[in-house]
Amino acid sequence: MRVHRTEAILSGSDASGDGRLLIDGLPFDCGEHVDVIIISSRQTAEEETALHGSVRRYDDPFEPAAPLNEWEAA
Repeated sequence: MRVHRTEAILSGSDASGDGRLLIDGLPFDCGEHVDVIIISSRQTAEEETALHGSVRRYDDPFEPAAPLNEWEAA
């Protein structure tokens, strides 16, 4: 499997667009089957603030998950 990553900006005269995207210069042969995945790089306001304010404080972020006396040496 060969992977090629590229970025493109959708063009159009209005926000509705025409649903087309043209990408030139791809390193694949004519007639070759490829998978296409489109991911928007713009986050919605909800995604940007999803974790905002969710953590109040960490008293000791490196503290073990269990007390040290409960750990057994092999």
